Amino acid sequence: MIIKKHADQLKVDLDKLGIIGFSAGGQLAADYSNQTDTQAKFALLGYPVIKPTLDEKMGVQSTDVSKLVSSNTPPTFLWGAMNDELTPFLEHIDIYTQALAQNNVPFEVHEFSTGNHGMALANKWTGVVNDGRVDHHMSRWFPLALEWLDEMIGIK
Repeated sequence: MIIKKHADQLKVDLDKLGIIGFSAGGQLAADYSNQTDTQAKFALLGYPVIKPTLDEKMGVQSTDVSKLVSSNTPPTFLWGAMNDELTPFLEHIDIYTQALAQNNVPFEVHEFSTGNHGMALANKWTGVVNDGRVDHHMSRWFPLALEWLDEMIGIK
């Protein structure tokens, strides 16, 4: 892994190295965080695809990453929106949090009543490149994630 190899040069604290992913990237981040040789100390997953429900639509073949969760999975922070039709809560986030709980993996989940899929930070900055989609309530995921990270591994 390039980051691990050049950690000193890049000034990276490997004890605070994590992974973040949104949507299909959330599926990849979850998959990586569940690998036996993962370097991730935490995972942040935004409206992640967990089950292979989008494979046909996207022309790919993926894995149900909830089945990869083990006691070695790093602490995980997840968020999404109740009105997300692409990755509905019960089909994706809920299933993953159940797997985390069954394996005693620390996690925090926020399922917002507002917002939708693909909102990124959901603020004015990402709204500029996101067709003006802004949701002040859903944008709370980021400060909540930072607070959680500080509690989990001391990131401020």
